[in-house]
Amino acid sequence: MFDKCGSDKKECVNRFCYCRCFGCALFVAVAVLLAGFVVQLLWNALIPAIFALGTISFVQALGLLILARLLFGSCGHRRGHHGHRHGGWCGWAKKDAAECGDWKHYDAWWHEEGKESFKKYAAGKKENKDAQNL
Repeated sequence: MFDKCGSDKKECVNRFCYCRCFGCALFVAVAVLLAGFVVQLLWNALIPAIFALGTISFVQALGLLILARLLFGSCGHRRGHHGHRHGGWCGWAKKDAAECGDWKHYDAWWHEEGKESFKKYAAGKKENKDAQNL
């Protein structure tokens, strides 16, 4: 993989990162524009007929999306540990790159040892709580 870069690993990773970030930004921009279009279509199809209000423009539909975001918060819930980005966007704010790389083994560890280890830990906590209540 790194031999295609014509340079060292760091430059290759940064180049990949910039492409990934640009792709994400492009995806978000297209999603926002599409959402604005859908809001405009739904408003203009339903609201004038139901409430006898006027139609809205595309820019007003985008404004409604922003207002809804401000009033109601996130459009979804935060992802769990599997979707968490260890190290932030494009490696910004990474404390230790080697430590972040270890997270790729988390799922295997959880299936092999983690569940059982957690059950033992929880049972010990429950026993301590029961002992304190006596």
